[in-house]
Amino acid sequence: MSNQIAADGQTEITHMDADLYEALYESDIRILERKYSEAHLQLQQTPKRNTVLHIAAQFGQLASVEWILHFHSCSPLLQQPNRKGDTPLHLAAREGHGAIVKALLDAAKTLHQEIESGVGTDKAMLRMTNKEKDTALHEAVRYHHSEIVVSLIEEDPEFIYGANITGYTPLYMAAERGYGDLVCIIIDKTRASPSHSGIMGRTALHAAVIHEDQDKSSDKSVTYLAIKDTKKTALHFAANRHHRETVKLLLSHSPDCCEQVDDQGNNFLHFAAMSKRPFAIDDLFPNDNKLRVRGLVNEKDDKGDTPLHLLSSCQCYNPVFSMDNAVDKMALNDDKLTALDILSRANIKSGQMFGAINKDNGSSSKNKDVREDESMAFTERLGETHLIVATLVATVSCAAGFTLPGGYNDSDGMAKLTKQVAFKAFIVTDTLAMMLSVSAVFVYFVMSLHKDEDILANN
Repeated sequence: MSNQIAADGQTEITHMDADLYEALYESDIRILERKYSEAHLQLQQTPKRNTVLHIAAQFGQLASVEWILHFHSCSPLLQQPNRKGDTPLHLAAREGHGAIVKALLDAAKTLHQEIESGVGTDKAMLRMTNKEKDTALHEAVRYHHSEIVVSLIEEDPEFIYGANITGYTPLYMAAERGYGDLVCIIIDKTRASPSHSGIMGRTALHAAVIHEDQDKSSDKSVTYLAIKDTKKTALHFAANRHHRETVKLLLSHSPDCCEQVDDQGNNFLHFAAMSKRPFAIDDLFPNDNKLRVRGLVNEKDDKGDTPLHLLSSCQCYNPVFSMDNAVDKMALNDDKLTALDILSRANIKSGQMFGAINKDNGSSSKNKDVREDESMAFTERLGETHLIVATLVATVSCAAGFTLPGGYNDSDGMAKLTKQVAFKAFIVTDTLAMMLSVSAVFVYFVMSLHKDEDILANN
């Protein structure tokens, strides 16, 4: 049976047998045949409710997929969603495993037609959406897997794919990201007119125009235990504190514990980003392909933030992670911001933080001219404030020069305190204040005649 862990009244957490997980990842059919029965396979699930077919499909292990599907009782796994609503087809399309996509669809074609929808199981799989309302085609378009886009559309060319939860249709998504080849494929291969709507009332044409102009334990179950209230695990703490060896040890014990999230939807990469350490994610990320799956590196927390969003918020330098092709640099959080938008709001140059965002389809959704206009307006308002202060100082110092302390002698009209040291200091400082404030007023008057932004910013 699937392993379950519970402690002190916590919600039970399912986890997959570690040897089974590794065998599926490595396509070690000998171990699978020797150790695991048909009935055993159907019950095994990870913390994210991924089945054995999800794992095999996610890592592109064709031999594992074919071995699982040769059991007739495992056929229901084809349409079984995980906690995020993803089917094995979603994961295969997301990761770009074309052979797996074909194997899953071929297996579905041998099953009976669904009574409710009136279509075959293969078409029903193609039309299934996850909790983000994404189909497998959405996932293939998002990560620019051209061959998979072709095969998915050709399997069901009559179907019109609708918008996901953020308002993106496959066609709009392709246009916004500048995937011209995918735009042509979707239009040419779809027999009906494909839906082209997008967010904020935009169409795919708008998107195209915009684009043109981010203590070792023998009991492996402890890896999955989480704090009751916050749901944080040992892996979360290790990642947040940059304990590289601890992270490595935990993942070697229980490789699927990387899927666990806390009560706010943060996985261990979110916690690494929140550590605010340079290279925090890079040090955990590079050498383990099991951690490079897009469902993990682009997973959103409850606010819609991916690890890349958090790196931008913390202004942490992680070039390896930021430039990895698996990272979705156009992902929007619940505030409709990309990682580059967050950097722009903090007035940080994107090249200083994520050199690849601008190079790799990470154009900001906020217009550069608007940001420059805002900066210019702020400079002008600041200058007006300084001018008012300088004028007041000039006025007060001038008035003080005519109304001297102590008054004047009636006989000769001279100041009574002329010979006092304090009076002489007053005259010197008042004169300086008068000269400097008048000079400041004059400078601001001259600068008001200039409209060049660089001159205004430097002076």
